[in-house]
Amino acid sequence: MHKTTLKYPIFLFVIFCSLLWENPVLGQNLSQTKPGFFNSNWNIGLNVGINQFYGDVNNHTFLQKISKESPLGAQLYLTKMIHSSWGLGINLNYAGIKSIKDQLPDGTQVSFSLSGMYYSANSYLYLNFNDLIFGYQADRFWALYVKAGVGYALWNTTLTNDITGTAIKSGETVGDHTYAKQALEVPLTAGLRFRLSARMSLDLGVEFNTILNDDVDLWNEGYKYDRFTYVYGGLSYSFGNTHRSKRSDTDQQPSYVPKGNIPLVDYTFFSSPDKSLNKNTGTPPADVLQIDQPVAPPSQTKNVAVQVVQTKKPQVNNNPGGLEFRVQIMAADKKVGIGVVQAKFNLTVPVEEVYQNGYYRYTVGHFSNYQSALSESRKMRAQRVYDAFVTAYKDGLRIPLTSTMMK
Repeated sequence: MHKTTLKYPIFLFVIFCSLLWENPVLGQNLSQTKPGFFNSNWNIGLNVGINQFYGDVNNHTFLQKISKESPLGAQLYLTKMIHSSWGLGINLNYAGIKSIKDQLPDGTQVSFSLSGMYYSANSYLYLNFNDLIFGYQADRFWALYVKAGVGYALWNTTLTNDITGTAIKSGETVGDHTYAKQALEVPLTAGLRFRLSARMSLDLGVEFNTILNDDVDLWNEGYKYDRFTYVYGGLSYSFGNTHRSKRSDTDQQPSYVPKGNIPLVDYTFFSSPDKSLNKNTGTPPADVLQIDQPVAPPSQTKNVAVQVVQTKKPQVNNNPGGLEFRVQIMAADKKVGIGVVQAKFNLTVPVEEVYQNGYYRYTVGHFSNYQSALSESRKMRAQRVYDAFVTAYKDGLRIPLTSTMMK
């Protein structure tokens, strides 16, 4: 059992490396969804569930243990997504311990009960299998994920013989053996994450935890290592690109910016896609800012792109198929104005305003290939335009950006 448990994280790591080697698109997604290491793509969550102990003081199945041997547990975790498909994280765990042994392997009837508390802290590797295997997709409603880690556990348990009334506690010495109260642990988690909004998700999962010690239940025979099964449900919140304390005091916003400082949107893989590219759903996509300010509608029809160019118009891409790439820096459901956008980001390059399906988008540049646009988006982010990202246009209208276009 010990060797099998330790192979789990290594096995997952080998799978991850092989998939990354075979799928170069993953590397492209990383560069597009990672504007900065410390200020983007974080995920914090809290879950609660039931914790079941499996060791020497146990002879019941999962369903048999539900009513009397499933105390509550809780877990707080923080994950830093290095890539849309993988990240690193830490978690803190608390759980109650309850287990009953009423029969020995030879059929002898006994009555032992185990109770106590359990605490641990772990670091782990997080893998999003949907993105890892099938590639990044912003509008994916659900994701299968796995966490494999290592950590340290503390416990305080009591084993009671209900017939004689005698009890043994963690840390006590019986004969020549002193029962431990702490040890290393190896957790392995499998779960499903359902997106509730651009940043909020529902997490459901199960964690299998192996304690590299046999003293949790104060019974040293049979199983070499004690184990826990933690079944949970909870909420997680994705955040990033909102804490920009490094902005200098001289970066003042112009007085004519609508509602003061226009908030910026985190264009990471946590954001929803722009579904308005295919049809007008009536619900603003995730990259659109909602501004409470009446604006006169343009004279053009709703689904026709309108381009207004500040200063001189950049050289238009002449691809035969009409496909080109641009760098989007802002979008809103009301007209912001090119002058406002340029003043906000202190831009010297020409900015274009595109009206499509009821939303205003502000872009820079016309590029014949994805890599050139990607390079420009990196330059823009280096200039603190943190929400710059690559978009695709055909015949003047924005279209979904696919992995084929990135090659």
